[in-house]
Amino acid sequence: MILGFGALVYIPFEQFKAMNFLSPIIVVLIKFYNF
Repeated sequence: MILGFGALVYIPFEQFKAMNFLSPIIVVLIKFYNF
């Protein structure tokens, strides 16, 4: 039960970190693409 809850919290947290990592890259790509 605790393990399932841990996975439930851990997975969105990993996705959140991935979004924070990828967002600046995506913004830069969009700026270059529009330029």
